[in-house]
Amino acid sequence: MTDPELLAPQELPDVPALKDEFTREFITSVEQTEGGYYPFESGTHQYRFCIWGEGVVGQSSYSIEEERFEAIYIGVGKQQVNTRIRIEYYGDEVYPSLETSQFTLEGTVGEELAFTKEEMKNSALFLAPYKNDDPKRKGYVVIIDNPNRKESLWIRYSIELKDENNGKKAEIFEEETANFYKWLNTVEFMDSN
Repeated sequence: MTDPELLAPQELPDVPALKDEFTREFITSVEQTEGGYYPFESGTHQYRFCIWGEGVVGQSSYSIEEERFEAIYIGVGKQQVNTRIRIEYYGDEVYPSLETSQFTLEGTVGEELAFTKEEMKNSALFLAPYKNDDPKRKGYVVIIDNPNRKESLWIRYSIELKDENNGKKAEIFEEETANFYKWLNTVEFMDSN
């Protein structure tokens, strides 16, 4: 794996994720994983995922408190859609209960959510789609909960069409939903040392 910090800017792949200096700090290799992603490690070093080449971390909305808390906002601009991802990490000292997580996330999207549960290695994933009054948008809320280590990830994932009158709206939403599930499979807590 080639650390992007070891390369001169002109040697980096020509993608927004690696051209953006702040985003590049989180990327652990310039070698793409399957699907055009780049490996991404959080500032807390407690979880990782893959980021699209088109993805950029919003520096002004980034927040971290040692290994206790982190908030990351990622914008992914594509030809027909914008994807927005908000990830919040809660560690041991600020670990919310599952009920608190669900209640709070329902408040952020303004509706009651029907979460489905999926067991993962050392954690559980709770997923709920949310409706939106805007026909150009579709969204998902995810909680990945690891009660053994008292850590939780909250993810809000929004897909927004750039053109509401696009005749391929259903196809685009279907493709972007598949991209969401593919990306979600890259999110994982890191083993404690």
